[in-house]
Amino acid sequence: QQQLGHEVAGYRGFLNKNLVWIPNATPFGVSSLPQVRVSLGWLLEPDKWVDVAFQLLAGVQNYPVRSALVVLIILFALVARRRALQRLEWMAPKIGKVNHDRFRYSVSALFITVILIIPSVLIVAGLGWLLIRSGAPPFVWAVGNATLQVTVFFGIMQTARYLLIPNGLVRDHMRWDTHAVDCFGRNLRWATLLLVFFALLFGITDWQLEENHRDSLGRIASMAGLFSLLWFSHVLFHPGFGAFTHSPH
Repeated sequence: QQQLGHEVAGYRGFLNKNLVWIPNATPFGVSSLPQVRVSLGWLLEPDKWVDVAFQLLAGVQNYPVRSALVVLIILFALVARRRALQRLEWMAPKIGKVNHDRFRYSVSALFITVILIIPSVLIVAGLGWLLIRSGAPPFVWAVGNATLQVTVFFGIMQTARYLLIPNGLVRDHMRWDTHAVDCFGRNLRWATLLLVFFALLFGITDWQLEENHRDSLGRIASMAGLFSLLWFSHVLFHPGFGAFTHSPH
């Protein structure tokens, strides 16, 4: 069944790429609401998420060495987090001063950024990998594939967030405008949560053989994600309070 799912997904991707303007679903409207209710019931069915939890436990038991290695890397990154932030704070007063600034400080800030994003990104990637191991039920397999698909985007958003932290690479080393950095950083928090959530929801429905879920709940997730992205762009580029508005200071 998983092999069939792969073939269907590949064929669907081929059609979406080459037959862009050919409608493949009925228009979304009020008549679609009953199917949305059905799809929500399907998504929130407790037994399906119990299967997800059991698959995670089974994955850890079947791959104990890899799981332990990932946990150790995450723990190392979490332990190093405090010291890494202290290092950024120590370097900050030296940046931009001829007698004290060094290029290695910027390289060190970049390396610290990688350390800071490792735990969250590795957790997401590890969960997705465990969920797609052999024997996973269709719903669990869909959740795993959707999680893996979201990992790259989540990693990019997390990288952007940590580049903008106080004493970070963008704020102190690249000397970006403080107002712009604050605006980007403040809005990236909610944008990351919403966009990742809607992308994950769309991915779960898209990996199902039953297209009704994708055409109802999946479409809502897609539209909500696009609206979130548009609102994020509106906030950033607003001429009155956006990131590129000159700081009153």
